[in-house]
Amino acid sequence: MAALTPAQMLALIRKKELEPVYLIGGKEKFFQDQILSALDKSLFPDPGARSLNRIVMQGTDVSFPDIVSACMGFPMLSDRKLVIVKDAAKISVADVDLFINYLSAPQAATLLLLIADSDKSAALTKIAAKIPRVDCKPVTDWKIQEWIISRVKERGREFTGEAVAAFSDYVGTNLLMIENELDKINNYKPQGKIDLDDIIAATGMSREYNVFALQDALAVRDIKKSMRIATMLLENGENINMLLVILFGFFRKLSTYAVLRATTETRSYARVLGVRDFQLKKMNEALKRYNRQQLEQVLVLIQETDWKSKSSGEKSLPLMQMICYNICRV
Repeated sequence: MAALTPAQMLALIRKKELEPVYLIGGKEKFFQDQILSALDKSLFPDPGARSLNRIVMQGTDVSFPDIVSACMGFPMLSDRKLVIVKDAAKISVADVDLFINYLSAPQAATLLLLIADSDKSAALTKIAAKIPRVDCKPVTDWKIQEWIISRVKERGREFTGEAVAAFSDYVGTNLLMIENELDKINNYKPQGKIDLDDIIAATGMSREYNVFALQDALAVRDIKKSMRIATMLLENGENINMLLVILFGFFRKLSTYAVLRATTETRSYARVLGVRDFQLKKMNEALKRYNRQQLEQVLVLIQETDWKSKSSGEKSLPLMQMICYNICRV
């Protein structure tokens, strides 16, 4: 059977149309937490009932007979019981046939969730085809702007194109960070369309000296400007590793674009890369100054600088100034 998306699972929870057992697979904890939170609200309106009927088990500590035993008990002062098994891939394959027998006649009052980053274990391989699976895979770089726009719309808000681009570069693909930063922006500007100035103000960035200005300066090999911005950022308390993560993401996307242009003919590079048209124009300008080999060298330089900042004891400011110089001179 086809895997469900987290959104489809949340819709089933709202409609109360749930199967008795689900495999929650994938590494994105944000989606897993979303599903668990929605189930808690739907199944247990009374917090007291939740404490009596919500059982959490660890796959490293339980066997399939333990899980079946937990599922067979009836709920107390509630219509439903929720049994959650985390790290389900670590359950021993022993007695898996007992669990498969349970699946043929599961306890109607119990909802069982098997949560696993991967369903490749011996036990889950036998089970996976017999129960519905929810795919909680991480959102990729090229889909993150689309994800942000959808989350903003759910809040009844709207971002300008520049605001979406800057915000996605700032937060990356960390969905929990996205939610936290959206809360900040919503508190800063409760109404109206959110533009780039709002993003800068809400996140505490400088209008002139921010990581996006640094990114633009490096894209055109402006040594003096990039070093000036980098210096101001660090002197104002920015973390070098956060800056390097954003720069690495930009140059990795630029490298991907360089490969696409050389190997693929399409009129929709912006859609494929998950960027706005104005970002693509900037990337086109950058590719006039960097070839594919140079971009690979830049990525290696950023990784080496990140390693040095974490392990060598070198000060952040000279490291950041040196990476700016080396990128522009590569």
